[in-house]
Amino acid sequence: MGEKKKPSKKWRLTTLNLIGILTLLFLVVLVILLYFIDDNPLPNDSEQKIRVEIIKGLVSVLLATIIGGTVAALFKAHERNVEQSKIQTQVKLKFVDRIGELYRLIKKLRRKLREEGIKMNEKLKLELTEKQYKFYANQMDVLNDVQLEIEGFKIAVENNYLFPDFKQITEHLERMEVYLNKIHEEFEKQNPKIELSEKIDMNPFDFLKEFTFSAKNEYLTREFISKNGLNKYEPKGPKGETHYCFKYIFSNSYGKLLKELS
Repeated sequence: MGEKKKPSKKWRLTTLNLIGILTLLFLVVLVILLYFIDDNPLPNDSEQKIRVEIIKGLVSVLLATIIGGTVAALFKAHERNVEQSKIQTQVKLKFVDRIGELYRLIKKLRRKLREEGIKMNEKLKLELTEKQYKFYANQMDVLNDVQLEIEGFKIAVENNYLFPDFKQITEHLERMEVYLNKIHEEFEKQNPKIELSEKIDMNPFDFLKEFTFSAKNEYLTREFISKNGLNKYEPKGPKGETHYCFKYIFSNSYGKLLKELS
C-alpha cells in the first residue's frame, strides 16, 4: 500500500495577509520612487519626461496601497470587534446561567430548611433536634460553596472589563455573597459551642433566623444591623426605606444584576 498523501494546505487571502502584501508593496514602491526622485537620469530621456511619468505612476501606486491598506486595516479592526463582541456575549450568557443556578440553589436550600422545621415559632424562638441540627450543618456546606463561587465571580468582574457597568455588577454580587457569608460565619462561630441533644437552643443564630424568616418581613433590628455594619449593603426601596433581609439583599440584588446585564 502506498503512503497516504497529506492534505495540502491551501493558501487563502485573509485580511491580515492582504495588509502584509500591501505593506510590502508600499515599501518596494517607496524605494523605487525615492530612487527616481533622487535625480537619477534615464537613457534617452534628456528632457526627463519619462522619469516624470514614472514618478507620477509610482505616486499613484503608492497612494493606492495607502488607501487599500487603510481600508484593509479598518476591515480587520471591524472583524476583531465582531469576534470580541461574540466572545463577550458568550461569556455573559454563561455568567447569567451560572448565577441563576446559584440563586435557585440558595432558594431551594432555604425552602429545605423551612420544610425540616428549621424556622422560628410564634414566639420568635428557634429550637432544633439533633437530627435537624445535623441537617442544618450539612446545608451550611452547600451554602459555603455557593458563597465562595459568587465571591469568585465578584473578584473576576472587578479585574476585567467584559461588562461596561462592572461597578454596578460588583455591588450586586457583593451584597449576595456578603449575605451568605454572614450566615456561614455565624455557623462557624457558634458550631463549636453546640452540644447535640434533643433540644438545641438556636437563639444566638440571628442570621439563620432571618434567613428562614418570612420573606415579607424584616426580622433583624436596626440596632443589630448598625452594630454589625450591614447598613452599607442595604439598597433603598421605592419609598427610600432600607431593609436587611433575604428578599431585599439577596433576591432583589439578583434581579437588579440581571437587569444590568440585559
